[in-house]
Amino acid sequence: MEAMPDDGHLRGAPKTARTSPFGKTTERIQRSGPLVPPRSGPPSSQRLPAAPSALQPAGTPMYDAVAGEQALLLLMPRLNTLSADRLERPRVDLENAAVGAIELARLVREPTLRARFRALPPSEFDPEWLDLLEPLAWALWHVHRADRAANAAVASAVVPVDLSEAAVELERRMQTCVEYHLSDHPDAGPKVAFLRVGTGYRDLAGDLMGYAELYRDYRDELCHDRKNYREGDADEAVLLATRLFEALALGQGGDQHRLALRDRTWTLLARCYEEIAATGRWLLRHDPNVSSFFPPLHALGRSGGVRKVIRPSNALGLPPPPASL
Repeated sequence: MEAMPDDGHLRGAPKTARTSPFGKTTERIQRSGPLVPPRSGPPSSQRLPAAPSALQPAGTPMYDAVAGEQALLLLMPRLNTLSADRLERPRVDLENAAVGAIELARLVREPTLRARFRALPPSEFDPEWLDLLEPLAWALWHVHRADRAANAAVASAVVPVDLSEAAVELERRMQTCVEYHLSDHPDAGPKVAFLRVGTGYRDLAGDLMGYAELYRDYRDELCHDRKNYREGDADEAVLLATRLFEALALGQGGDQHRLALRDRTWTLLARCYEEIAATGRWLLRHDPNVSSFFPPLHALGRSGGVRKVIRPSNALGLPPPPASL
């Protein structure tokens, strides 16, 4: 379960060298294709710079290191204006959140739906959010990958091999038991799904704590499993998780700049997403699927997989109000 290093290496011939927000020099490559549609609405005091290079075709977005770093470089001036005392620390799966935000950004790029957003008074909705969402999502995804690679390097240096092996083996056994007996449980099922995903030692420690809680709450459902259930596993999971957290804490000198950059990107993305989603829920309030294609960002970040994108049933025009109104 150890986190994989960043696999987003650059491909092709280098074009120019630029300084990464992570403090190293990276090589850029020539990319073809159109940029995100330019803004044509009212000017803003802080205009969004040119968007990252060609975004991927329809379907589940795949990580692109070039698009991610390009977006991050372009957004740095805006991110640096955020007040440090108002930053949010993300507590969700950032990759799921980034993918969900990209999907929403593509949805609201549909010309007729976009036109409805832009028809709103600027005092009620700033249309610049529409152009900002996808670059922010790519930037967050890129920051998350860099953070994950850095954490993996730290963890591999500070977590003893015997602790790692014991924790992985215990988590495997507890997960097998829980998945078999509780995956379709009406209350425990969502918790089981949440524990199913994740990488890295910090996530492993959190999963062990989660499985220990499930073992205690649903002992009667699990204790009959003679193959995987062991009476002392819940206590052992808490012990190993605590040791993992302690080992990771000892290895954290911390790249405060990297963590602050993550918090800044998440904070602005969360605000941008909610501005668009809340407005979209109102614009399409008569569509029966509105809650499905404008879900809360935190719900996307906690889901076990990428959501199925549902298109508005009537994005081309507002349905007539009920006759009773």
